[in-house]
Amino acid sequence: MEIKKNSKIVEGDCFAYKIENDEEYKGRYLILIATELNTSNNGTGSPNEKYFRYKLTKDTNIPTTKEEIEELDYVLNQVMSMGMRFFPFHGDKPIEDEIKEKEKVKVYPDENGYLYIYTFGMKISAKNKKEKLIYLGNYDIKKPEHEFIPFSLINMRGYAFKYFEEDSLYSYRSYNLKQCDIWNNPKEFNCNGNLLLDIVSTWSKHDNLDDAKEELLKKYGNSKETDK
Repeated sequence: MEIKKNSKIVEGDCFAYKIENDEEYKGRYLILIATELNTSNNGTGSPNEKYFRYKLTKDTNIPTTKEEIEELDYVLNQVMSMGMRFFPFHGDKPIEDEIKEKEKVKVYPDENGYLYIYTFGMKISAKNKKEKLIYLGNYDIKKPEHEFIPFSLINMRGYAFKYFEEDSLYSYRSYNLKQCDIWNNPKEFNCNGNLLLDIVSTWSKHDNLDDAKEELLKKYGNSKETDK
């Protein structure tokens, strides 16, 4: 193993980041796997931001081969409701056309209707790379099954390197270990996204805003949601 000091981070580069402050996972490693995203079609990303997926080691040993990295589980970075996947709209075409276009992309929601996002963005300085990351090699690591990559980078989580340990383990506990509220209230989580999508779609179909409001009131009644 060697520290990758000077060369550019490219697709397949793998790094180990040692956990130093979290008492439960101290001494274990987060394994970062660099990936390339089509930022020209996926929104606006920072030219200095790199994109990764990551895994958590099972113990304090650093994986030294592709096979050892493959054996580790990916950390689920965030989840998204089916309705929210359509946002934001870019304004270069009618909203209903953009929705139809995005609907063509096959997605794989889980039993709660959630889409799983594993990718994230993070800026890594040369100093951080030298002092904090252990270069493991460049490997073609199998991607997560049924992964959803947001249509826009705006919907992709970004990490600040100085908080990477804290934030990444928060994601692991929240989503892999299911220690956050969304797992207890999937209906509410999904309803909010679907309702917002329906409201935006309805408004986009009408030139007259009163007609749009009338259609929404017929569908939902005089509810708190449509009054907002």
